[in-house]
Amino acid sequence: MTLLGRPLGGVDAGKTHTLLADLPFHPDDWDRALSIPDHCALAVRRLAAAGPDQAWAALDGSRVLGVACLSALPWDTGFFGLPMGRLDLLRAADPGAVDVLLEAVRAAAEQAGLRHLHHVLDARDQGLVRAFEGQGWHHAWTSVRMVADTARREAEAVPSRVRSVEVVESTTAHLPELTEVAARLPRYSWLQHEPGLPADRRAAYRATRLRSCVEGDLADVCLTLLHRGRPVGFNASALARHGDGTLGSTFTFERDTFVDPAAPRGASRLLAQHVVARLTPRARYLTGLVRLPAVAMFRLLESVGFASSGGVLHLTLDLPG
Repeated sequence: MTLLGRPLGGVDAGKTHTLLADLPFHPDDWDRALSIPDHCALAVRRLAAAGPDQAWAALDGSRVLGVACLSALPWDTGFFGLPMGRLDLLRAADPGAVDVLLEAVRAAAEQAGLRHLHHVLDARDQGLVRAFEGQGWHHAWTSVRMVADTARREAEAVPSRVRSVEVVESTTAHLPELTEVAARLPRYSWLQHEPGLPADRRAAYRATRLRSCVEGDLADVCLTLLHRGRPVGFNASALARHGDGTLGSTFTFERDTFVDPAAPRGASRLLAQHVVARLTPRARYLTGLVRLPAVAMFRLLESVGFASSGGVLHLTLDLPG
């Protein structure tokens, strides 16, 4: 078998769909609103929407044994002052195809001047970690994907009450105190732990991202938890888009969520209840990644209807400048 990596353009879409459909699992198979063929069709559209230097296929003759897709990260690049990208998708039926694709991705990223890449790998594909490590990637951390299927639960009509605590729409006026609260908490984003990124920008990441959620377009819904009128917690959620740009049926909690540990007992659950109540009419699924070993967050989401759908591994790659 001779494997070749080449740009995806011109590769038969039907063969790519067959490859994806024949793999043991699909990373988004927790979303049962779509069939596996539908998930595969979305992945094919994502690949087709990528530029000629952003998607690749691993071929054995005319057989498609793997595909990969790379995208730039404009917000992260602007904030960190470092050209950054994300390996959006890598699926392969053969270990050799993984090596071929990773080599193609790396070469294209270096040609484009990217300095840092990130990939989220389904834990069921953890056998691929060795291939990634062989190409210079490292395992940054592990998360559990939590999912709430709003069609299978009855949303609480009225969230519980906590004395002197309320949940309101976030405003710019909340930002100074929310920033102070966030600064006292442990780092919670993989970007804040990534040694390959500038230290001063990592330190400023949380406050900047918080402001971008409230004042910018990083989030669709932002809620503030108030205790006696003072901000003590925050959640930002965004409506997910499919790889081809179309709106999906999922809200993600991956933007931001935190609560001051000094907040009254039950305040964290109250915020979570309000988030679920607010988003349930707008989405079939609510999802979020909980970094291990954050047991308290895991149990909190379980208490408002979430369940684990498995783990994901965060992998990163630093490229020479």
